[in-house]
Amino acid sequence: MITAVQAGRQIRRNRTESYTPPVEKVQSFLTEGATTESTLMENVIVACWNNRTLNAKLFAKKIVSDNDVKSWYSLS
Repeated sequence: MITAVQAGRQIRRNRTESYTPPVEKVQSFLTEGATTESTLMENVIVACWNNRTLNAKLFAKKIVSDNDVKSWYSLS
């Protein structure tokens, strides 16, 4: 005769669980489209960072004349 503990072990042994982390579930739905706009936006961020030490007036003047900013603005 089999004990309850042995029966429980047999049942548990046959069970196989597969765990998929939530991040993996979500990433299967995500796709990245064209990266042109994001690349141009990154260039704008870099231009802003490079001019961060300027005062507001000079910063505004330089950032408007920056080629990367112009490229990004023409697409948006």
